[in-house]
Amino acid sequence: MTESQSSVLQDLPAQPNPYTDERPLVVRDHPMRENSATVATGAVVLAAPLIWVLVRLLTDQRPVLTSQLILALVLAVPLGVLMVCFPLVISSGTWVTVGSTRLTRGVKRSRGATKTVALTDIRGGVYASRVRYRRGTGAELVLFLPENEVVWIADGIAPGDVARIARASSTYGIKEYADPITNDQLQALIRKARRAS
Repeated sequence: MTESQSSVLQDLPAQPNPYTDERPLVVRDHPMRENSATVATGAVVLAAPLIWVLVRLLTDQRPVLTSQLILALVLAVPLGVLMVCFPLVISSGTWVTVGSTRLTRGVKRSRGATKTVALTDIRGGVYASRVRYRRGTGAELVLFLPENEVVWIADGIAPGDVARIARASSTYGIKEYADPITNDQLQALIRKARRAS
């Protein structure tokens, strides 16, 4: 990370938090949307032999299930189901709730523990709105807590939802990095910002 990258950090304009503990902001990851190409391909693989069966039924072809069709069903149906469901399997199951007094970030039980923090414990943070990944871009928010703890909000949360969380916590010293940045550069920026805070 260069010196110019760290100087691009600007204060996120402070806005009142519009959420309450009774009516919090609740956002989740979207594994099916994030992996839409895989899901669409799996749906095509799954549908192809089923359409073949339907066509044979509607045109009254006998036998309906030929050896080729049985082989296609045996191969394509499990493969198609696996491709359609795979994003759910690899998903972190991340969800974030922001109220007026606390923020909670959770993941699937198998992926880690749920963490709840008081908003008043936030000592600053970095919001990056244009993080470049291998495929596409996203947004990430890292909140700094006492004793060098952090809450990192990304993991498939939609960029618009990350922006809403950043705005809700903007009164706690959140800095914004608006230029494009890679994930590795963002991690280096976070390390430097943590040392400075």
